[in-house]
Amino acid sequence: MFQWLFQRLRRGAIRVALLSIATIALAGLATWHWWGFLSLNDTPTNTIRTVALIGGGLIAWYFAYWRSSIAEEQARVAAQQADIAKQEHRHGRFERATELLAKQGRESSHARLSGLHALRHLIRDAPDFGPDVIEIITTFMLQASEEQGYEEREFTLARMTAEFTCDTLDREELLDAAFRERLRVELTHACGVVALRLSDAKSGAK
Repeated sequence: MFQWLFQRLRRGAIRVALLSIATIALAGLATWHWWGFLSLNDTPTNTIRTVALIGGGLIAWYFAYWRSSIAEEQARVAAQQADIAKQEHRHGRFERATELLAKQGRESSHARLSGLHALRHLIRDAPDFGPDVIEIITTFMLQASEEQGYEEREFTLARMTAEFTCDTLDREELLDAAFRERLRVELTHACGVVALRLSDAKSGAK
């Protein structure tokens, strides 16, 4: 954001400088012609014509500058709207994935797997959703491991998706190292708890 602001200010400063130079040059030329008329007794018609040309050039310059500023502002607004639309689309994808992951019952296993795949694809496009994805997955793993109707492949895919998310955050370096490490610790803890519960459930089934 600050880089964009700096670039915008720099472009504006360059334009103002060019406009000032052109204005001074045109004003100087007009003064030179005016004094030339006084000293060389040039005809008033020629002097008026020269001043009119200079004034017309100055007006044209201002008009071109105004049009350039309007075009730049329109481009900035369009880019901002496109960015907002992209963010809204990504938030929609995240919400739909979490809704699928929240479905309960053995008959909803396919829906939950689809939700996990959707989260993985989201991280590829928007790594900044990483912390939210880790939180959702670890919560899902801990809650699901206490209930019936969940398949082991769901926990496997959940762990793989969370590990992929952590690896992506490390590669992109979006967060500080300490925070990324804390996310990995939370994931490791959740995986350990789930593994223990699944082992207990298998032992009890025997």
